[in-house]
Amino acid sequence: MDLETGRVGRAVRMAADIGLADFTGNGSYAISASDTMVYAQRDNRAVGHLVHLTDRGIDTLPVGRDAFGTFAYSPDSRRLAAVVQGLDGMELRIYELSSGRYRTWVRRATLVNPVWSPRVDQLLFGDTDSLFLGSPDRSDAPEFLLHLPGEFEMNRWLADGRVFGWRHNPKKAMAFRINRRPITIDTLLSNNGFAFPSADGRWLGYADAGFSEAWVEPLPRDGRRFQVASGNLGDPQWLSALELGVSMVDGTRTRIERVTIDPAANPPARNRGVWAEAPDFRETNGPSFAMAPGRRRWTRRIDDPHPHAGELVRLSKRIARA
Repeated sequence: MDLETGRVGRAVRMAADIGLADFTGNGSYAISASDTMVYAQRDNRAVGHLVHLTDRGIDTLPVGRDAFGTFAYSPDSRRLAAVVQGLDGMELRIYELSSGRYRTWVRRATLVNPVWSPRVDQLLFGDTDSLFLGSPDRSDAPEFLLHLPGEFEMNRWLADGRVFGWRHNPKKAMAFRINRRPITIDTLLSNNGFAFPSADGRWLGYADAGFSEAWVEPLPRDGRRFQVASGNLGDPQWLSALELGVSMVDGTRTRIERVTIDPAANPPARNRGVWAEAPDFRETNGPSFAMAPGRRRWTRRIDDPHPHAGELVRLSKRIARA
């Protein structure tokens, strides 16, 4: 690439099996001023399996191994909507969990996590700054809803028409009414991490902006909030209407702590300790877990360590100048 003219030359492969990071997909390589390339020959951590994690162990979903991003179960647990990194951008795939078969519904350069409607007939999804709505069972194109700059990620669509999510920049927990035109947007929290409402819409679980504390508070908000975990946090998500799961990262392992809600108790939220543990899980760009509705199964991406993990390889070939 000639930076002065903008001219791009013919692509030439210089190395294979370069380590790619999870979450960002960044390559592990560097180029010196003398045109020597050094890279880490590792696995592609963007690629992995989706697995079910329960308090009894781990099972692999029948969807193959791929570069999965964010994903969401249909409320009837029959299908999975998953963002997958393809060769020419991202794909929103609809998987049949009984067979593992899928079809690609939408292709975009960038896609953020999908959310199913309560009646399982529609899906919300977004790209970098826009939201779309459509039915994966129909052939017509999804409907554009609104621009929402700041990378908005959705996580739950309630029966009353509210959709909850989190905005990256600035960091805010938000809810908007998908059944109103124009769509109304409410800010629930500011300067916070991921926030997830319970299925009945009565409680909100969230992390702080530094992902070091987990909190629970009632909805509608009344000024009360209760800290339920601290440490190196991942995503808080609901195991049931009155049980919150908080993922805690400890080295190469992740444990899920179970928080129970008893509205009549004081305080109403109590951490009951470890619900399940899991080995080296891979991060995704957005919420990294998804709950299987009604099954107490926590789904996550995982893969086995690569035999070349940690090796640095020096590529002695000179890089051809444009």
